Amino acid sequence: MAHHYVYADKDATILRGANQSGTSSLQNFGLDEVLEVGKTFQVDSTNIASITRALIKFPLTEISKSIVNGEIPATAKYYLNMYDAGTRELNISQSLKIYAVSQSWVEGSGKHSDDPPTSDGVSWKFRNGQLSGTPALEEWSSGSVDGYGATYFSGSTYTASVAFNKDDKADMRVDVTNIVGSWLGGATTIPNEGFLISRTDADEVNDAIYGQFRFFSADTHTVFRPKLEVEWDDAVWVTGSLSPLSQSDLENLLLYTKSFKSEYKLGSISKVRVCGREKYPTRTFATSSVYLDAKYLPSGSSFYSVVDTKTEDVLIPFGSGSKLSCDSTGNYFHLRTGGLEPERFYKLVFKVVSGSGVNRTEDYYDDGYTFKVVR
Repeated sequence: MAHHYVYADKDATILRGANQSGTSSLQNFGLDEVLEVGKTFQVDSTNIASITRALIKFPLTEISKSIVNGEIPATAKYYLNMYDAGTRELNISQSLKIYAVSQSWVEGSGKHSDDPPTSDGVSWKFRNGQLSGTPALEEWSSGSVDGYGATYFSGSTYTASVAFNKDDKADMRVDVTNIVGSWLGGATTIPNEGFLISRTDADEVNDAIYGQFRFFSADTHTVFRPKLEVEWDDAVWVTGSLSPLSQSDLENLLLYTKSFKSEYKLGSISKVRVCGREKYPTRTFATSSVYLDAKYLPSGSSFYSVVDTKTEDVLIPFGSGSKLSCDSTGNYFHLRTGGLEPERFYKLVFKVVSGSGVNRTEDYYDDGYTFKVVR
């Protein structure tokens, strides 16, 4: 499985009130279970009551080591995954911007419900927090609204965006390969201070109503923690003396697995065999059963997916990072459980694409191949 996941080590919402110097702009929300991105308006007015953005940072040490030892290739893709926690009133299709933060910040221990407000960590105005004592307060040196609200590197290399349809669930999977590449030592290296998620500058300050994004944070008590996904193509294709499945075979395909277990230990890497044969092979006189003949699935267009059985959340999507491999014995893939939540059940789903043009077909196989990840 050419997917690896890293979970956030800190995150926080930062909020600017109607007055950037007011109490709200100094409050910390580091331990809230939800991250918010958006704006609200004063009652019966087009005057802005608040603007919210989200900060989130992922550790990269493990990824760096895996690149050095060759487990993860330099060509890997990186995706920021955030999950909808009750996004409200998206009455227009829109987009969010993802930036590479340029200054360090402290998560803090505050929550929206704190009374009096907590200010021991990052806020709209300050990178660290704590209104008295040491360390001394450090303001964000600049920002796109009122000079605060976190600072970030400019330019397309350090920026990503993601579009949302107003009628869809507001889960987010956005390509941040350029940003992460810069953190890991690309052509231009910058320090890893995490991502800033916000609306565009114009959308934040105009009087249009866009709704409020809400994503689960790293402090959620659900399985929807934010994660940084690493994806790469690890497919190997060596067929040896095997024959391919013909088009007629594929039209009546029976797909099944070998070496598949009901339980896998967290962090394990296991080879799972995927076999395909014609469901009703033609009877012939032979010394061995035609049901045992191994043939291989279409190269580059046969995929697997891993899905949470309870939530139907897709952990491993069909794509370049989930292509089946082949050796002289048949098709297979490597199931890595390091990025899956333990003590939960998952299922395998397969997709086989064959033909082209008007003869192109996409067939899906969801035959109850479920497994549990155990500690």
